[in-house]
Amino acid sequence: MMVVCEALAFYVKEEFVMTKKILIVGASGRVGRELMDILAQDAHYEVFGTSSHVSDNQHFIQLDLHADFETIRAALVGFDIVYFTAGSRGKDLLQVDLNGNVKVAMAAEQVGVERFVQLSSGSALDQTKWQEAHFASLQDYNVARYFADQWVLQSTLPYTILQAGSLLEAEPTGKVVLTPVNQTGKLLVSEKTAAKGNTIPDVAQVLAELINYPRTAGTIIQMKNGDAAIDTALAEI
Repeated sequence: MMVVCEALAFYVKEEFVMTKKILIVGASGRVGRELMDILAQDAHYEVFGTSSHVSDNQHFIQLDLHADFETIRAALVGFDIVYFTAGSRGKDLLQVDLNGNVKVAMAAEQVGVERFVQLSSGSALDQTKWQEAHFASLQDYNVARYFADQWVLQSTLPYTILQAGSLLEAEPTGKVVLTPVNQTGKLLVSEKTAAKGNTIPDVAQVLAELINYPRTAGTIIQMKNGDAAIDTALAEI
């Protein structure tokens, strides 16, 4: 019995040690909420989200992206994986989408996170695409995304940048096309879909699964709905 108990204690200890502490910056947003729900179902993860307001939810910490760098850095201490999914939806592009993003990335770099996953937008790094009709109303947003993404690319972070197409409030399809992109925003392989967008639940699922694929670290990935199962598409990156 003693041997069994000792073995069980060892197993439990290993499980605890292997637990990853995850912070989702922007967990009150459309994608962030879905992502938090998905990750919270995995017993290997201890998941927390940020909110600019005080919350009674013990899994939320208050963090305003207008805060100074040291405040943001202190909030990230102790986390293994950080997601940035925050966005102002055009209302506060400089303070949230650009400077808030950069401050979080800088803090993540300084505290030494294992993975940093950033949600961006399709063609954010390719300014030649911005003149297309599809992006006409997103000029200022793409400027903010471009410079925030550029800061991450020049950092030492183990980053993954997911460039999602238009966010669609629809049921998940579980089917996607994931295309690797270089640092100038050019596709590294021919695109396999004419789709322009992706459902919000599918985006959240891809974000959640990314951290299970080490090869996606140091990559920029464009995402749209397509024909491949999410795990299959990620395995091919």
